Amino acid sequence: EVIEQSAGWQAVTTTSPIASGTGHSPKGVYQLPSAYPIVPFLNAIDAAVVAAGYNAPHEMVDAGIPSLLIPNYATLMDDQLARSVGFSSRGIAVSAAAENTAQIVEQLRVLLSVAGNAAIRSNIERMMPTDKRGGASVAANLLAKLSPEKTRRKYRRFWAFTIAVRLKALAILDQIRRVKSAAVKH
Repeated sequence: EVIEQSAGWQAVTTTSPIASGTGHSPKGVYQLPSAYPIVPFLNAIDAAVVAAGYNAPHEMVDAGIPSLLIPNYATLMDDQLARSVGFSSRGIAVSAAAENTAQIVEQLRVLLSVAGNAAIRSNIERMMPTDKRGGASVAANLLAKLSPEKTRRKYRRFWAFTIAVRLKALAILDQIRRVKSAAVKH
C-alpha cells in the first residue's frame, strides 16, 4: 500500500537461496528467483528493505542504497537491534521493529520520500572514503611490498597468493566501476 501511494516506485522481492519453500508476493510486487550473490544487481535498486543481519546492511551502505533495516531479535550471536539503531542514528538507514506495522509504514514512507531517500544517500556518501577500497587496499599494498626473497622459503607461496589476491581484487573493483559507470551513462 505504501509503495502504491509513492509515485514512481516498483517493488521487487527475491528469495534467499537457503530459504525453505517459495516466497509469497503481494499483488503488484514482482517476485524474482533467488539472486545470490545479489551484488551484481544492486545498480538496479534505489531503496531496499532488508534484514538487519551483518551482510545486507553493510552491502546496502557500500552500494549507496538507502535502506529500511528490520532486526531479528531471535538470533543468539548477532545484535541486529544494535546494528539497525546504529545505522539509523548515523542517518545511513532507517529502522523499524518487525512486529510494529505502524513503525514499518512510517519508516517506509521516509525511505520512499524524495527528501528522505536523498538525505540517507547523502549521509552514506559523506561517510564513505573517497577511495572505497578502504584499509584493505592499504594492507594489501604493505604486504605486496614485503620481499619474498627476504622471507623463508616456506612463506613464498603465502606472499605469491597474497599478491595474486590483491591483483584479483583490484581487477574486480575495476570491473564494478566500469559496470557502474556504464549504468550511470544510460
